[in-house]
Amino acid sequence: MKKLLIPVFCALALLACNGGQKQNNGGQTAEVGDSAEIVSDNSETESGSQTNIAEEVFKKYYPYDKGGCTECDGLSYGGRNEYDCEECYGGADVYCYPKNDGGYLVVGSSYYTGGYDCKPEFYFSTRVYKDGVLDTVEAYALPTPKLEMLLHPDRVDDNLPNIAAFKVLYDKNPDKYLFFDLVPPKSLTVKLNAWDCENAICNMDRCWMESDRGDQLLEYTWDGTKFVVNPQTVPSTNLESISSVGDNSSCDMQEIWRQFAEGQYDAVEPTIEGNTAEYFDQSSDEGYTIRIKLVSFAWEGSCKVFCVTDHTEGDESTNTLTEYNFIGGELSETELQPTLKEYADKSEASIENGEIVFASQDVAFLWNGSMMIKE
Repeated sequence: MKKLLIPVFCALALLACNGGQKQNNGGQTAEVGDSAEIVSDNSETESGSQTNIAEEVFKKYYPYDKGGCTECDGLSYGGRNEYDCEECYGGADVYCYPKNDGGYLVVGSSYYTGGYDCKPEFYFSTRVYKDGVLDTVEAYALPTPKLEMLLHPDRVDDNLPNIAAFKVLYDKNPDKYLFFDLVPPKSLTVKLNAWDCENAICNMDRCWMESDRGDQLLEYTWDGTKFVVNPQTVPSTNLESISSVGDNSSCDMQEIWRQFAEGQYDAVEPTIEGNTAEYFDQSSDEGYTIRIKLVSFAWEGSCKVFCVTDHTEGDESTNTLTEYNFIGGELSETELQPTLKEYADKSEASIENGEIVFASQDVAFLWNGSMMIKE
């Protein structure tokens, strides 16, 4: 989880935490209930104090990462690593939430970026630490909010096509697109983190909650057993109007690909994720390279499919955009809608994050539930 900012190590001291408040990303102070009492219940560890518990956990959780801490509170610890490539960096952190039955729920956060102004990719995981033993957690303990809980209500109406395209991806694998700002022992905030290097997927940065804009991020309180949503931070966003646009349950990408590829592109297995399928095949002996990408969208109880094929053989290269209907489990090619054909005749097409892009014309098309519309 497929994020925006490099994590800032928790600057809250335990004394401040026991005061029942935390400072959130928006700069507002939020009440977080009575969970402060769980600190005293777990103040003794196998080392005799809580001051270095996070460092102890970090060494077990990420034994190969360099640790360090500039502003530690005993429950968070980690550090940033530099790499040989230009602008490359990464690191890892641990955050320890005391459990009512002893020990800690530990959230591990690792991140890395390959440079070139790319946003870092974050990966979150959870384990339990008790009596000096770090165990695995079978069930993912971090919250998985619905997409509408992460969007600003005032920014939804102007971004419905973008949201519809992204909702397909989010509903398939929400953990890939979430970022957690962890503040043990009491709380965390969560926001969307959907980046493809420096570009926001489906332009979701136009409508997601962002602390830099002064938005109140969605907050959860740790009660010693689980994370509980703070209802005062849930926005009044309603995505019912686009649920059918984003729901591509009628689009079986495995079956769509099987029918599309049968007899032509069976040499290599495609990569299928959500509503997309990608295929690459190359032969140095025969001198050809083929790249294919399909994207599907729910459409009038059926499914609409768009395909971009890049075929290079010798000195000749072709770029082809085609359109299909997937109705009643049958895939059939149909005429490309006129607005797409107009651009496809004069510019190469690509499929990026659910959009059809004509880069040389600086134009992108989004699915609006019935057709592709120019952004």
